[in-house]
Amino acid sequence: MKDMSEILCIIITNPKLIINEISTKMDERILRQHFNVYGEVKHVVVYFSKAIVFVTFVGPSKAQIALQQQQHITLGRNVYIRT
Repeated sequence: MKDMSEILCIIITNPKLIINEISTKMDERILRQHFNVYGEVKHVVVYFSKAIVFVTFVGPSKAQIALQQQQHITLGRNVYIRT
């Protein structure tokens, strides 16, 4: 498991986050709307068969802000983010 200093190092250069535990009711529009709160989202790629989403922000600092949030609840479901 990475400690916080490793995560922050990675996120500074990588604007992409991985979101786990998504519901099949979540779609690209809903996820984009949720993560746009932290900054402009460039891409959202949803893989329902694996219950995973890749969210890419325009800049790495916005991904860092989203990563630092304690909880992400979308459609009443807690989703987990990582780099």
